[in-house]
Amino acid sequence: MRIEGKSTRFNERRKLEMPVHVSYYESRERSWSETSKTEEATICGVGLIVSKPVEPNKLIKLSFPMPKNLRLFDFLKDQYEVWGIVRSVSVLEASLFNNVNLKIGVALIGENPPASFLADPETLYDLSPVLRDGGFWSFRQLPRNWVRSADFFDPPQRITERVSVAFVNEEGKIAGSIEAQATKANEAEIELVARHNGEIPNYLMISANGSNSNFLAKIKSREETDVSGYHTIRAEFLSGEWTV
Repeated sequence: MRIEGKSTRFNERRKLEMPVHVSYYESRERSWSETSKTEEATICGVGLIVSKPVEPNKLIKLSFPMPKNLRLFDFLKDQYEVWGIVRSVSVLEASLFNNVNLKIGVALIGENPPASFLADPETLYDLSPVLRDGGFWSFRQLPRNWVRSADFFDPPQRITERVSVAFVNEEGKIAGSIEAQATKANEAEIELVARHNGEIPNYLMISANGSNSNFLAKIKSREETDVSGYHTIRAEFLSGEWTV
């Protein structure tokens, strides 16, 4: 474990590298776990690296040797097992190669997940604007049909832009790439027309031609066009905001 900084304020971010076991639940049928590392931590949040796609506003479980002065329970245990909400996803440069490499920010919410998550792991959550007494974040369940772009952004605009699209499988590996035409977009979502005859996974890495920025996105819908072999793909960005 490597710690930088001497402050013990509960909400001040500290450079803190340590191994972390990550458990993530995409749905009732699909979950995964991996061992990675943290980069910083506070009593109420953690920044860490993962190698598989995750979505903002979903729950994630972490187990790691958190320093005792940053814990709110399990002070005598070696491992601190705590639940959190994914708040941010950033694509790291290593994602340009054969697998994704993401830095995520997690807001910690407590020792146990809410009952709504146990009933449906696809449930989404948002934070209350203040911390609960004791340091964990208060949170609320988002409506089942909640769409980030509808709350924060204008409707997608019509555009004509060539983009590069890499397919990302469930293991976080790059499984092929194509060129596509972006026809609509706003900061949170994009519509593409692309020619592809094979299977299309749920996740994409999208970049504008000539740009070094990569955006992780999840497919929301796909359908065949009137032209054989071409598909219209609508996807929501999970990392960053597209510039329109």
